[in-house]
Amino acid sequence: MENSFRLRLPEGSSNLSEPKTERPSLATWLAVHLEKSARIKSRHRYALPYTRVFIVEGTFGEQIQAGSGTRIPWAQNLHEPCPGDGSSDRPPRMAPVISSVLYSNSKPTMISFSRRRFLRLLGLSALSASSAQDRVPQNKNSSSVPMKIVKIPFENADIALPVPDGWEILDTVRPVPHAKVAHLEGSLEDALDHPIGSKMPLRDMNLGMRRIVLCVDDISRPTPTAQFFDPLLNYLLAHGAQRKNMLVLFGLGVHRDMMPEEARIKLGNADLRGIPWRNHSCSDERNLKYLGTTSRGTYVSLNRHLTEADLIIPVGAIEPHLLLGFSGGCKMLMPGLASSRTIGENHMQGVSPERYNYVGTPESPMRLDLEEGAGMLGKEIFIVNVVMNESLEICAFFAGDAVKAHREGVKFSRSLTERPVAHQADVVIVASNPMNADLRQSMKCIGNVQESVRPGGLIIGLVECRHGIGDVTVPPKSLPNGLLRFILNLIGRERVLGFVDSFRKDAGIEERFLSHFAAQLARRNKITVYSRKLPADTGKKLGIFVQFGTVEKMMNAARLWAPKHACVLIYPYGGATYPKVLSPPC
Repeated sequence: MENSFRLRLPEGSSNLSEPKTERPSLATWLAVHLEKSARIKSRHRYALPYTRVFIVEGTFGEQIQAGSGTRIPWAQNLHEPCPGDGSSDRPPRMAPVISSVLYSNSKPTMISFSRRRFLRLLGLSALSASSAQDRVPQNKNSSSVPMKIVKIPFENADIALPVPDGWEILDTVRPVPHAKVAHLEGSLEDALDHPIGSKMPLRDMNLGMRRIVLCVDDISRPTPTAQFFDPLLNYLLAHGAQRKNMLVLFGLGVHRDMMPEEARIKLGNADLRGIPWRNHSCSDERNLKYLGTTSRGTYVSLNRHLTEADLIIPVGAIEPHLLLGFSGGCKMLMPGLASSRTIGENHMQGVSPERYNYVGTPESPMRLDLEEGAGMLGKEIFIVNVVMNESLEICAFFAGDAVKAHREGVKFSRSLTERPVAHQADVVIVASNPMNADLRQSMKCIGNVQESVRPGGLIIGLVECRHGIGDVTVPPKSLPNGLLRFILNLIGRERVLGFVDSFRKDAGIEERFLSHFAAQLARRNKITVYSRKLPADTGKKLGIFVQFGTVEKMMNAARLWAPKHACVLIYPYGGATYPKVLSPPC
């Protein structure tokens, strides 16, 4: 047992029972001291909900055991800090051992970690408050390792990645190329005149007598609405629609309001004289109306202008989506034009310990739930959706029935974006193209391709984040990536949501879902990120990825983290590609 840690866990830790007593508060501190010489050198304290944690002094050769409820040396009350902060009266040759005493009546089991394995779980080095790249193990002979250069499109140019010669590149996975529509206005008019699943063309819907609400996504979304909103508006007016009976609603969900200049950019050169536009507010009860509860239990409250309309026209794009499977369709109405409660409950339809990523699924739980909610309006809903290629050029229009036309669009989008890969790889290199707007959009590429990397494998992300963080709420600090991943794997995927809720009590509706999703990503895989536009401390504040200032440092760290002869997949357009894995890992 020389140089080994012993970690005590209940048998079958993936199915731990809920606490039978009051849940431990955030005052339960986890203090971990690690240093290669086994000397205690620094102290950092972190909250660990759900788990009662004891810090025990012992040499690496000792076997430390503690049963549930047993008081062991230096064990503290749940609401007391760890003892001896900053003191120097501890044995210098002692190293701490984490003994996790969880609330369970099951028979405890001893799980042994070698010292090297334990350090690796915690990020391969001593925990410190320094930057992530400073915690990466260094190899003085790294410059002598044979490398090959792989070029990937990034920020309107190519970026050169030095990849170890020992890595085997299995495939470079790209979306199927497709030309943009040759005549945009003609293609749009043809789609409106020959709608999918609708009884009649849009022009024959007695437009002159109808109150029409056009629902548009906000500036953070990639839909090229400016290219076709003017032709759409002209089509409606040419066939009898009255400006005084029309309204443009921006489906913001929980996002910030659109500014006038942003609205102009989003809608292009459309002549809006006499046609008002409004930002949706998910918290303004005066402009919300309760419609009922879905069969899945979601409280449905939508913008009152939808309930007053005769014809609703959602305008959007169909693309791979991490929770919906594919965007578009009635997503513009719910969650886009819903109350905060509705948005929160609808988003959580896709959250479970078993599955959190639905990319490429035509009918996810969230999709079916929102379509049921939108159906409670009892209104005619005529969608106008586009599918785009990897350059965000419009390839096709899909118009008509909110469900049937959407599903046809999904089939077309899948034919471009779903790509077969032979098996899971050890390493995936992915660029955020073409979803490069901000952190929220750029990080989609990580979730899109995660299924093609084995559990515990490495994801290397090149995320452009053209407008920086965007409107994502970034906490002031987080656990170091190695420690966070260790804790997430320790508590198991079924407890990740509770961990996130305890750690981020102030998180908004969307932040709660995004935090859970990001935590599950980080639990499954090591993620490294390079971006010129993100603040240098973004990775440190979020904790879910390790951020690097240069691609050379990132690839050097990747070489040390990954197997010497790693299998590698490359996704130059990860924002518009997702894999269909055909066989087990290599």
